[in-house]
Formats: sequence, C-alpha cells, structure tokens
Amino acid sequence: MLRKKEERRKVKHKSTLEAMNDYMKLNNELRRETEKARTHWLEEQCDKMEQLQREGKFGQLYGKIRQLTKGSSKCSVVVKDTDGSLLTDEDSVTRRWKECSEDLYGRSNRPTEEEIEKLNGSISEEDDLGPSLMKEVLTMLKELKNGNSEGVMIFWEK
Repeated sequence: MLRKKEERRKVKHKSTLEAMNDYMKLNNELRRETEKARTHWLEEQCDKMEQLQREGKFGQLYGKIRQLTKGSSKCSVVVKDTDGSLLTDEDSVTRRWKECSEDLYGRSNRPTEEEIEKLNGSISEEDDLGPSLMKEVLTMLKELKNGNSEGVMIFWEK
C-alpha cells in the first residue's frame, strides 16, 4: 500500500494524459485496498469485543466500544420556520435564529417609556410574592429529574 501511495504521489504532478490515467488507476486501487484493510481491521475489533463479551469482561468491552466510537459528534439542529416547516440547512437555521433574536430584542417589541412608567406605578408592595414564590420555585426544581429539563431536545449524530 505504501509503495502505491508513493507511485501515486509521483504521478500526481505530471500533466500528460497517460499520467492522469495512471493516477486515477492508482487512486482507485489504493481506495479499494484501503477499504479492504479497514474492513479487516473492523472485523478483528468486533471479534475481540465478542471474545470480551463471552468472557464476561464487560468493563473492557465498554472501554473498547468507547475507544472505537470516540471522536467528534456533530449536533443536529432542527429549527422550524415561521411557516412551521423544518429547517436543517446550517445557513437557513442561522438566518432563522437571527430573525428570532431580532423579533425578541428589536425596537418594535420594546415597551415605550410611558408603558414602563405605568408598569412601575402599578406594582405595589402587596403584589410582592417574595419568599412564597421562592418556595414554589424550589419545590418545582426538586420535582424535576436530575440532569433533565422540559424543553427542546437536541439529537446528536455521528
């Protein structure tokens, strides 16, 4: 395999038609050979894991699985458009987030100074819920399962 890689590297920078054909031929051979080697290696790893399972060495088995599946995982983000259709393209999702943040924090949704004054004047000390509200919040937090929250779920893809 290394010999073929070296041959391919030498042929790559030649600009003749024959050299291009040789490069494509070597590249295809290398790709097939690499795939065979990869398949063989994966089969060996599976055999090792099956052996660990038969022997009851589950700690080593899970460690081997973790080692083989370790790597970067990409977060799959799915966002709904204003029409309700799903957006999966990264650019369209980014645009939608921008639209949402502009809708939430844009000038059109900000209260006027008159509305703020009216709200400030309408709040009295009797409306202050204080400690009773805090007790409710703490009770609700305790009822949630650890590490979980209600809301949008994010699925991870490899």
